[in-house]
Amino acid sequence: MKISLIIEDGPISRCYIKIFKDCKIKIQNLVYLADDSFYPNFIKLRMIFNQNNFWPLKFLKEEKFKCLIYQIEDYFDYEKGFCEQMYKYENINYIYKNLIISKNRKINSVENIKLIKNMEENIFINSGKQIYKEILDLDKKFIHIHPGDLPSIKGADASLWQLKHWGDYAVSCFVMNKKIDEGNILYKKKIKFQKFKFDIFSQLETDEIYRLWYSFFDPLLRGFLLRELIINKNDLISNISDIPKKHNENKKSNYYSFMTKKEKQEVFKLIFN
Repeated sequence: MKISLIIEDGPISRCYIKIFKDCKIKIQNLVYLADDSFYPNFIKLRMIFNQNNFWPLKFLKEEKFKCLIYQIEDYFDYEKGFCEQMYKYENINYIYKNLIISKNRKINSVENIKLIKNMEENIFINSGKQIYKEILDLDKKFIHIHPGDLPSIKGADASLWQLKHWGDYAVSCFVMNKKIDEGNILYKKKIKFQKFKFDIFSQLETDEIYRLWYSFFDPLLRGFLLRELIINKNDLISNISDIPKKHNENKKSNYYSFMTKKEKQEVFKLIFN
């Protein structure tokens, strides 16, 4: 079974690449979504990296955020310093020989449909947030890891809605279809809630806390399940087509949009001391 990774450079993809590297898993190819450009690839990729990871790179330089970052790493049982290492641009060199750079950053573009159609592998892990539509007509499977308990929590800000409504965190792995956060659920897990000590919480704007959340907590939550699949489930990720259909209970399905500022503030007060 051959499997590849589709990335939109950013926190989620950087976490996945670091996990594959740490686990010494060689994926078939890395499809890097980027627009065509007159810049040579080594310059273009560095520019995209700096732009898409601007906030986490900024936070990592500031001492006042390190205590929180270390707590998040510990919560998900990553080694101390994982986040700093995950945002090393050079990690992409781990699979650079298998790097395929697209000429259109939109996954449903004609160029990308043709590109992926002609690739020999039939399993792709999606690490971006685009909605997959036309590309799902291909005879391929696209796997996504969602930071909420499917089918109960669908849509945006799932980890925050999960805590607000269920009092815990959850993460689900599924085969994508054309409906948002729907498909064959392969595996999912709930994680007990804990507060994080964050002395400067009251001094920060809500938007800054939100950016911190999606720079560190959200990608490590998704990576937690990816790592579980690789390490603790007998290399399940490499045999993903054989995973039995699971967890498709007749639960109520709820779609959520992005939280308002007030809703974010209410949830962050639950999370941080």
